[in-house]
Amino acid sequence: MKALIRGRILSFNREPLSIDDVGSYAYLEDGVLLIEEQKIFDVRAYGDIPESWSGVKCEDYHPFLIM
Repeated sequence: MKALIRGRILSFNREPLSIDDVGSYAYLEDGVLLIEEQKIFDVRAYGDIPESWSGVKCEDYHPFLIM
């Protein structure tokens, strides 16, 4: 079963090296997670959703932050 979760998304790529280490995280103001079999399968900007996701139910959690 597939599902989309839309919201502000913050994910971490690695441990920050300093307080200014912007490469250690990714932030999407309007992002979407593709969930398959209770696991995150893909993360991208909401505006970049491919046509193949068009039939998948989307839950919108704005203005909440998803981490």
